Amino acid sequence: MVQFKYEISDLTLMLYLFNVSSWLGGLGLQGGRRRLAYGVVGSELDAFVGQDSFVGEFLARYKQHPATLHGYACSLFKFFRWLRVVRGLDVSGKELLDLHVKARMSDRVEDRRWGLRLALDFSRDNPDFKECSDGRKYQLFSVVQKFFDCYEAR
Repeated sequence: MVQFKYEISDLTLMLYLFNVSSWLGGLGLQGGRRRLAYGVVGSELDAFVGQDSFVGEFLARYKQHPATLHGYACSLFKFFRWLRVVRGLDVSGKELLDLHVKARMSDRVEDRRWGLRLALDFSRDNPDFKECSDGRKYQLFSVVQKFFDCYEAR
């Protein structure tokens, strides 16, 4: 298990300190936003980070930067929940990476781009984020790509 600089309860506290509920849009109708079926809730975020060793290992790279760590954790949480709710793909970090590697080993270009298409469908092409800035969409895309790339053998 990866050791974090911050305890899980500290991560929950960061949810309030950074006032993320106003920009996540997944906690209710703050700022006129509608609730997403795959929004972030603090207790679920704690469990998500604590239970998936691959996600924990990836996030441990950013433990010196609490705001980045928190933003990446929320983005990955949304991505995995989006996979389950919208795509019907209920997988752990390891299972997702195994699917990604299997797709990357294909002879077909379309199959090799599976992870990229998922990241784009989640961020850029997602109608739930149509009112988000391009920068926010790129951040969501970038976190998913960094997660895939973190475990890619080069």
